[in-house]
Amino acid sequence: MLKTRLITALIGVVLLAVAITYGGLFFNLVMSVLAVIGWVECVSLFRHMKRRLLPQWGLIYIALVCGSLVFGSYPLALFLGILVMLAMVIEYTFCNGKRTLSTVQSTISSLLYVTSGFIALMVLRDNKIYENTSYYADQDGFGMAVIWLVLISIWASDTFAYFVGRSFGKRKIVPTISPNKTLEGFIGGFIGCVLTGWIGSICLGLPINFGV
Repeated sequence: MLKTRLITALIGVVLLAVAITYGGLFFNLVMSVLAVIGWVECVSLFRHMKRRLLPQWGLIYIALVCGSLVFGSYPLALFLGILVMLAMVIEYTFCNGKRTLSTVQSTISSLLYVTSGFIALMVLRDNKIYENTSYYADQDGFGMAVIWLVLISIWASDTFAYFVGRSFGKRKIVPTISPNKTLEGFIGGFIGCVLTGWIGSICLGLPINFGV
């Protein structure tokens, strides 16, 4: 079982690295697939808790928003995203009690939670969004560098939080949600993230404010 997980993780890391490096359509498709997988897992989790979401609306949202981003149409993605959520509310209004407000609210909030990260990565990887900025300087790999900086900073935050919390952690901050999370670990993770972002931005040739 462990061997299978390691092989799967290795394949995933290689696929992600290739997608980030090449960007474009391939990267956007990978992010879209991951968004779908995340949404399916979220629906399954709610079902396990005896709660209901509207899975079909989530798939429609991902298809329209991510599809628009694949072709670089950001205004269209925003418009369609809002339109889908409005359609959910309209359906609830005229469904004659077949939908509950709680289900609609849970669907919208869960959908935003699951997909926002993948959508943000699709936007950040696109070099076009940096073209009109003073720090772009016609760098084809600018978006790729930004993505790596984000991911490395996140990994550093988790790593620093773990080791600082394990070594010095005494004050619990959210014991009912995560018993092992401590204030010391949180501070260590924050400082580690900022320092890594600062150093990483220098190494990747990005503006300092990107890292901080």
